[in-house]
Amino acid sequence: MNKKVAIITKYFIEITSESDGVRGAGLYICSFIYSLSLCCDVDVYCEENTPVREGSNIKNIFHYEKGNPPSAEDLEKGGYDFVWSLTDKVYKSDKFLTFTLQHSHSRLYRQKYIRRPYELFIKRIFNPSRYYTKSKIKEYKKVFKTTDILFANSKIAYNDYINLCELPPEEIPLLNPMIPKAKSIKKEKHDLFTFGMSAVTFDLKGGYIFLEALYNLKKTTKNFRAKVIYPHFKKNFILRFFYALWGLKKYVEVLDFQKSMDNFYNSVDCIVMPSREETFGFVAAEGMAHKLPVIVSSASGICDIIENEKNGFIFDIRKHPV
Repeated sequence: MNKKVAIITKYFIEITSESDGVRGAGLYICSFIYSLSLCCDVDVYCEENTPVREGSNIKNIFHYEKGNPPSAEDLEKGGYDFVWSLTDKVYKSDKFLTFTLQHSHSRLYRQKYIRRPYELFIKRIFNPSRYYTKSKIKEYKKVFKTTDILFANSKIAYNDYINLCELPPEEIPLLNPMIPKAKSIKKEKHDLFTFGMSAVTFDLKGGYIFLEALYNLKKTTKNFRAKVIYPHFKKNFILRFFYALWGLKKYVEVLDFQKSMDNFYNSVDCIVMPSREETFGFVAAEGMAHKLPVIVSSASGICDIIENEKNGFIFDIRKHPV
């Protein structure tokens, strides 16, 4: 008899063995749910969802009112063996085990990254790290300490749990993300070498590090282009100021959300991921799946599977990152 698993989330989109447009942390979550559905009876509780495919392995999808996920008592009646909550609600019960895993930016791990003077100014004005306040860290510690089973997707997340949550190392298994297979699309030919970067959260993704590096590169005899995915470019006047100050309009094309990331990967020659915090880094992993060279920061969890100058390039985020 299969184990019964309840997934509590706000929004659910099903994937199969391919990413189907889901990216980043969302891909990690969905791929984990997909893997569970192959060996367990999985029910999903969510506020919104897209219809599941014919022949889906998901058993049931139950909708709950916004901000009102099911209670522990409701889940106990469902006879579940495991419960994974992707909301802020913490479950504890004698009738089922709860589990969680870190899947996005490291909530607790703080790189000793020395900011550039302009980054300090931006931080003070816009406070891009507002989601990582002491109260938020305290909240995550509570979640991690009250869950029964805790997974980590990289050594960075693993160290979070051990050093800051005081959890025993032997109780934290590392769970490698499922890397989707790249779709076979004809590679574009470029007159100039083209760098690619995805930076939805521009500061945390190291966007300013990347642009300053390109500013330095354009002083040389090297000819290049860059494509940066950042949908909020028009609203970010500070970024637009540096974009103009460094004279990058001729070199850097800023893109909106991409409906097809496969097309994006096939339009560049290299993926750069200079993140200041990144528990894994799917953009670099997908770039590797598309046979692209990758340049990543030492703050990225994907460093677990990259050997510098052999299957990728790693730069030290703490020392001269630009």
